[in-house]
Amino acid sequence: MKFTLVFPDKKRKTIRLGERLGVKTLLKHLPNGTTIKHPRRDTKVCGHKRRLLGKTFNDGDILNIVYKDHTSVRRLRRDLPTSNEECMISLSKDSKRAKMPCGHAITPRSLYDYCWSELENGRTEIKCPYVLNAKAETCNSLWSFDAFTKFANMNKKEKKTIENKIFTNKMKITNQKIPDVNTMISLLHNSPKTVIYGISCPLRRACPRCYSIIEHTGGCRSMRCGYPGCGFVFCFRCLSQGALCSYNCKTVPTQFALL
Repeated sequence: MKFTLVFPDKKRKTIRLGERLGVKTLLKHLPNGTTIKHPRRDTKVCGHKRRLLGKTFNDGDILNIVYKDHTSVRRLRRDLPTSNEECMISLSKDSKRAKMPCGHAITPRSLYDYCWSELENGRTEIKCPYVLNAKAETCNSLWSFDAFTKFANMNKKEKKTIENKIFTNKMKITNQKIPDVNTMISLLHNSPKTVIYGISCPLRRACPRCYSIIEHTGGCRSMRCGYPGCGFVFCFRCLSQGALCSYNCKTVPTQFALL
């Protein structure tokens, strides 16, 4: 069965599911705490193990997604900068808008939904979608993981899910077999230590771009990933991209801390 999902911000998404699957399966494709407005009845459809898609909807139905009252409000943290401009996605001025690092405004709810929309489309990075001119050129500024998760007010569980999705998308782009996450965590967190220019550092690191496991066998901190098609250059100590690290860094972050 084919469905067109229409979200509160008017964005649409088309999915296909078997008619003998439960409605609960359909709800797994949606943000937590959402319901579906029935296309022919004045009711909202919630997940139920006995409710089958084929007995609830028709093929080709357009389904309006409804956020529950307690989940529709995703509040902006008080310590973050706000903007008086309208939200770049919902065009709303009713809720507080975050002022993103690039200077453009967005509500935490719209930011959360936009991030998931991008990741569901296979993206591995979240960039600003603000439309600059009539030619539909966008800002396209890259938002860091810390920035968009903080401005969307994501909790620890949501951050973990987002990071897992980014990891999966990167594996698909580089045509690598998706490894068992627990195995990767074990390899990285149980790594032996080595000393790089006087600072203790794990002997094993994962390439920040393709997540290939790399061991430091000697030489300087600058590392080039040897996986075919990658070649990403980064600092083995602080994990920053090569051009962004002064190589005077002293921080040694733990990889996959959220997983």
